[in-house]
Amino acid sequence: MIFISTNGIHDSFEGTTKVLSEELRANDQQVFDFRYKPVNAFSSRWRSKGVARGLAEEVIATLEHEEVSLIGHSFGCYVNYRLLRDYDVKVKNVYLIAPAMNVTTRWDKGLMSTRYDAIHVFTNPYDRATLVGGLLFFHPFGWAANIGFPLSNGKIHMHNRPSFVGHNNHSENWFNEKGLDFLLGHILRN
Repeated sequence: MIFISTNGIHDSFEGTTKVLSEELRANDQQVFDFRYKPVNAFSSRWRSKGVARGLAEEVIATLEHEEVSLIGHSFGCYVNYRLLRDYDVKVKNVYLIAPAMNVTTRWDKGLMSTRYDAIHVFTNPYDRATLVGGLLFFHPFGWAANIGFPLSNGKIHMHNRPSFVGHNNHSENWFNEKGLDFLLGHILRN
């Protein structure tokens, strides 16, 4: 199996999913780090279709040889959603770390629910970035990083880690030593 990792919009692939990918490799896992051109919080929704298309090309090429699990952080979670919604691919697991998405996003409807074995959502109710972003009517992101998604099909698993609070808790504290231990404990077990 190979993990395909997609970062959020502001980390430029430095310090978040890159660190997680390095830890997975240190645990003898194969990881491909999908990169895309920078987007910002307001252009990301409009650019997500093209980013998902690029991810789909990588996933489809990899699926010819390997089973795939997806990892996304923040906006990367939305890109994974677009991939599974818009493309006929089947992956093993989807790991969503602090998804900057609307909580009403449906992962369990129609064909979408057949395109993965399980989804693991890592949330923090004190994530200030998405709490504030979800309140702004013109901001494209929602509170899924804080409360997750509706549990309706038994294939969506919530992993809440409220043990840290702070301004940088949307990214930094998921990818420090304690955060990585928490994530790796779940990812390597599934």
